[in-house]
Amino acid sequence: MNRLRTRHPAALALLVGGAMAALVPVGSAVAVDSPPVGAGIQVQSPAALLARGAAVSVPVTYQCAPGDQSIDIFLRVVQRAGSETISGFGSRTVPCTGGVQSTTVTVVTESRVFKKGTAVASAEAFTCGFGFCGTITDSREIAITR
Repeated sequence: MNRLRTRHPAALALLVGGAMAALVPVGSAVAVDSPPVGAGIQVQSPAALLARGAAVSVPVTYQCAPGDQSIDIFLRVVQRAGSETISGFGSRTVPCTGGVQSTTVTVVTESRVFKKGTAVASAEAFTCGFGFCGTITDSREIAITR
């Protein structure tokens, strides 16, 4: 039995690996995993205190994937209060029209009350249209006002 010998086994491995990679189609998989152009979510500021700080109403703009009928929005708000943090969660399912739309999500505190000031809001939305199902996200600092 004859064995293939080379002076540079690493170069041979790179050559074989490169040839195999060139044969594997990956373009369609990337397109399915990437959100379509125009689909997105963005947290807006300011958010308004509700019920003396028991919740905040956070404005959100969104655009669905083409063909989607509705989108599920999940929102978390975290605010620092001294050495502690105040956090809350809210969600909402909203209809899609294909264009950029606005809504508000009510975030209810899980501990102490929210206060006027700054906070961080993180949004995650699930959308499923023609050729795409997945999540889109946004996170930013917002102002909380009365």
